[in-house]
Amino acid sequence: MMVLSPLSKLIFIQIFIGTSLASQRTLVGQTIDELSKGFYLEIQNDYGYPLNEVEAESLWLETKEFHWASMKKRPTELFPFLVCSSQPDSSTYKQQRSITKLLERSASVSGQKVSYFNPYSSSRDVENSNSIGISKVSIEPMITRADSSCFLTSMSYNMAVSASEYPESQYVLFNPLTPSMKMLQGTIDTLSSVLEGSYSDIPNPRLALRTCPHVTAGYTKNVLAKNIVTFLHHRTPASSKSHVTKSSFFHRKMDSQDTAILPDRFKFWHDKLEAGVENTTTDSCKSLLDRVKITKSDEVHWFNIDVDLQNSSESERSCFWSMVAAIGEMSSICQVEINFSIDTEQSHESITIGTIQT
Repeated sequence: MMVLSPLSKLIFIQIFIGTSLASQRTLVGQTIDELSKGFYLEIQNDYGYPLNEVEAESLWLETKEFHWASMKKRPTELFPFLVCSSQPDSSTYKQQRSITKLLERSASVSGQKVSYFNPYSSSRDVENSNSIGISKVSIEPMITRADSSCFLTSMSYNMAVSASEYPESQYVLFNPLTPSMKMLQGTIDTLSSVLEGSYSDIPNPRLALRTCPHVTAGYTKNVLAKNIVTFLHHRTPASSKSHVTKSSFFHRKMDSQDTAILPDRFKFWHDKLEAGVENTTTDSCKSLLDRVKITKSDEVHWFNIDVDLQNSSESERSCFWSMVAAIGEMSSICQVEINFSIDTEQSHESITIGTIQT
């Protein structure tokens, strides 16, 4: 069983502290520096060297605009959001209730019948209401600050746009999670060190994945495995969004032949994807999928992934990075972190991704 240390749990909370990004209306949110102060996110690494602060901020704004544009193309699908409220003279509970009612109203107006919910989002006045079309939504409190509270939730683009148009939203920011926000700072460097053999007790990469609020008990390890296969499968006319690089801002920006200077991390992801899932000789990374095992953790929202990369080829390792990139783009996953547990969870039944048929 994967056991999260108190520090790990604290870091998970910190990943969302004060992360008020762009609202759909203005696309203006907190700066990279504001997001990174005291928090453990990959943002500074992803938008770092060799950019200066102004260049990094400009690219970060472009990233946020890119994610809003991507959601606009899939207006009714559910995406993870961080919703922050700065409503004055309000307790965290009151801010939570205000956001919940706002989202319930928006779900009804936007035609999205949200049936999922959790204890945080259960609403007595809604439960007792006979109003048609009112829906419960899933909302998880993340952090309380002196001037704001932030909550993790899920919604569609249509729902976010609808909610942003109500007067009650003047103190609320709707912030889609980006891959950089889902990974703890140092995730990529640590995975690289594991692959280089720097950890004698961890010969292979191990990942812990936390699902998003809208993911229900029906989201099994088999479903996760199928999602990973779909994201790594080469694009076909029938599945125009299955290719991970179609979702990767890092790859697209590098591939656009833009003359602007880009961070080293952009080139890292571009090169790994080109050598991995984009490499036609890898046959959609099938050999890598045979090395990947998924286990459901005892923790309700967590899955564990073990990847046997002993005696692996360079293309298989690039396919591993392609898989990490794919997971970061998935709307069903809200956190990716390294699993340092010595226990490989042999007591739990695992599934090998290679057995999944597409």
